[in-house]
Amino acid sequence: MNANHVSIVLYGHDIHLLELRRWFLHSCGYRVFSAMSLSELDALPQAPPIQLLTLCHTLSPAECVAAAAVASSRWPAIKKLALVRDG
Repeated sequence: MNANHVSIVLYGHDIHLLELRRWFLHSCGYRVFSAMSLSELDALPQAPPIQLLTLCHTLSPAECVAAAAVASSRWPAIKKLALVRDG
C-alpha cells in the first residue's frame, strides 16, 4: 500500500513528541493526525478510514484502553500500536 493512502493517528499527552512523530511520518508520505484527548480523537474524520492508532507512553493503561475502544468503534479495521517507556 502506498504511504500516501495510509492514515495514522498519534494519541498522547506530550505535544512535542506528537509533533516530532507527526513531522517524521508526514515526511515519509503518511497522512497523519494527532489527538491529545478522547474528544479530539472522536472528532477526526471517519473517511478515509484511519489504519493505525499509535498510543504514546504518556498515556495510562486505562487511557490506552479507552482510546482503542473509541478508535475501533469509528474505524473497525484499525490496528493499534502502544509505545512503552524502556525500563
